[in-house]
Amino acid sequence: MTTSETPGQSPPSKSVEPQFTTNPYVGILAVFLGAGLATLSSRLLSVGLPDLRGALGISFDDASWLPTAFNMATMFSGVFVVFVNAFWGPRRILLPAAAIFTVAEKGVFEHANRVQPIYFAYPYEKADDMTIELPPGWQVSSVPAAQDKNGKVVAYSLKVEQSPGTLRLTRKLTIDFLLIDQKYYGALRNFFQEVRNGDGVQVVLQPGEIHASN
Repeated sequence: MTTSETPGQSPPSKSVEPQFTTNPYVGILAVFLGAGLATLSSRLLSVGLPDLRGALGISFDDASWLPTAFNMATMFSGVFVVFVNAFWGPRRILLPAAAIFTVAEKGVFEHANRVQPIYFAYPYEKADDMTIELPPGWQVSSVPAAQDKNGKVVAYSLKVEQSPGTLRLTRKLTIDFLLIDQKYYGALRNFFQEVRNGDGVQVVLQPGEIHASN
């Protein structure tokens, strides 16, 4: 007995389902990390409570409800966020949260007057050093002017350097105090306004001669 095969046809193949592997230690680490961050956030709120009282203009008794409201929100979100994350996905949760954080950060030093001293949780310094490779056929048309603001306890510097095919940006922000009298609020507010303006400047690119001719 002979068998015949039709040319161009292959035997059906079984679909292979992907195999997912889980590591229990990653989940345990995530739980401990979340618990540690929640405790740290609650502690930071207690330390910064006098500053919140001054910024909001509320009494000591009214401010005592802030830690309670924060802890209630933390307990509720701990369960609710897990459900929302599984229902909508992490991207739809993290992107709006990042947008809300960015908008809230822009409100810092928004008011013109202040009645309480300015308090920072700790002195810090943020330093950025980035090198950007330009797309082929593009060149830098203009770069922002270098900035160097030094107020002894606060400092800000920004510098953009260009070279063939690359762009280097260096930025440094230094806050070297914990508590400062409210009479310096105006100068500190102007300083952070200059920081916002410096961070908002743009680098202009334009197509090169070869790229523009195409």
